[in-house]
Amino acid sequence: MSNNIFPWEIDEYSKIGINKFKLVGRDEIFYKIDSYISDYYKFLKGIDDIKTIENVSINTFIHHLSSNNVLKQLTVKEYKKYLPNINHFKKYGELCAWDCGVNCRYCYKCAEKIQKVFDKKQEEIRKRTIPMCVISKVNI
Repeated sequence: MSNNIFPWEIDEYSKIGINKFKLVGRDEIFYKIDSYISDYYKFLKGIDDIKTIENVSINTFIHHLSSNNVLKQLTVKEYKKYLPNINHFKKYGELCAWDCGVNCRYCYKCAEKIQKVFDKKQEEIRKRTIPMCVISKVNI
């Protein structure tokens, strides 16, 4: 539900003549320069070969969610297949401004799939988690 461009989509933009992009986070470069340079590098490497970023957190490429610790669990390899496909927007993109959420629920359906997979993963983690201690009833 945002206007992110992921590394694996750059070729599609190039095919229609869009070859110049601005990188987000430039306004915070003085605060987290090492982090942003690392993220830009991952983005650029992912354009050339997606396998180099398969185990990278998906929120590395979503500027406004990059510090969300819960979403850091979502890797490119696990979730790319559930993200909206750029081919949908090539075909219907001009309708997004007025049809989104009314007649078209494509992105919402993608988000629901991601949520289901994420919830399942969280449940598996919860089942494997052993509490550090168990408090039993204490008579005082």
